[in-house]
Amino acid sequence: MTLALEKENAVADFRKLIGATDPAEAAPGTIRRDFTTSKQNNIVHGSDLPENGRIEIAFHFSSRELIEAQ
Repeated sequence: MTLALEKENAVADFRKLIGATDPAEAAPGTIRRDFTTSKQNNIVHGSDLPENGRIEIAFHFSSRELIEAQ
């Protein structure tokens, strides 16, 4: 599944939810800590910067598929 998240501090908040790239370093309760077995077998990706997020979103979605926040 692929999703695009738009909100204030989206990158920082999502990266907090998913946890550190290395599951051994991720906080308890994060997606990577609970569901990832190694850095190579990672279950989730999150952009590291808003600029990269825009590039990655454009790779996965056309502008018609995105709904602008109100």
